[in-house]
Amino acid sequence: MKIQVISDLHQEFGFNEFNHDEADILVLAGDVNTGTKGIEWINNEIEKIPVIYVLGNHEYYKGSYPKTLNKIKEIGQKTDNIQVLENDSFEYENITFHGATLWTDFQLFGNPRTYGIICQGKMNDYRKIRKDPSYSKLRTLDTFNIHMKSIRWLEESLKNTKTDKNIVVTHHAPSIQSVPEKYRQDPVTSAYASNLEGLIEKYQPDYWFHGHIHTPVKYEIGKTKVVCNPHGYIDEKYNGYNPELIIEL
Repeated sequence: MKIQVISDLHQEFGFNEFNHDEADILVLAGDVNTGTKGIEWINNEIEKIPVIYVLGNHEYYKGSYPKTLNKIKEIGQKTDNIQVLENDSFEYENITFHGATLWTDFQLFGNPRTYGIICQGKMNDYRKIRKDPSYSKLRTLDTFNIHMKSIRWLEESLKNTKTDKNIVVTHHAPSIQSVPEKYRQDPVTSAYASNLEGLIEKYQPDYWFHGHIHTPVKYEIGKTKVVCNPHGYIDEKYNGYNPELIIEL
C-alpha cells in the first residue's frame, strides 16, 4: 500500500496544494488549518482516496476543546472517505491506523509541574484555546490529562489490534529524537515531544507518523520507523518537506 504522509500545512497562512495521485491513502498528521476549515478543504479537494486526519493544536485555535473536535468529527462522519481519529483506530486493508493528537506529558526534562508552568507561559496554545464547558483558557494540566488518556487508549489499542501491520498517527512527537539538535535543551520542547520510546519498543508498530516539529525526520526505535514530513510555515519552505512523500507498506 502507498501511504502519503503530510503534516503542518498551516493553511491559515496561505493555501499550499500537493499531488496525491500516487497514494492509496493519505495521512494528515495535524495543523491543516484552524477550526473546521481543514476538514472542509479535505472534503472538497480529496475525494478518491481514504484520508486519515488527526487534529493538531492549531485546529483548536480560536475554538475550544472538545467542541472543535466534535464539530470536525461530525463533518468527517458525513463523508465517505475521511477518518478523524482521536483515541480511535481505523482498519484498512490489513493495516490498523491508531490515531490521537496526543499532546505531551511535560516530563521530557523532569518535573511536569515545573515544565508545564514554563510551557503555559510560552505556548500560544494556552492563550488561543478554550476548554468546555467553562470556556476558560486551556491549561497545561488539561493537555497533560488528555495526553494520559490518549496513552492509556493507545496501549489498549496496540495490545488488542487484530491486524499484522500497525501505524500510529499523532500530531505531537513520541521522542526527543524528532527534535532538531538546537532545541533539545529548550524547556519548551516538552510541549512538542514526550518520551514514549518504551511504549514503542514494547508494541513495535510498523510506523509512527507525527507532525508538530517543523523539520522532517526519519529514524527507527527498535523495529518502528518514525516519520515526520511537515510543510511548516511559509517562511520555512526550505525545511526539507517532500509534498510527494510515499511510504510503502
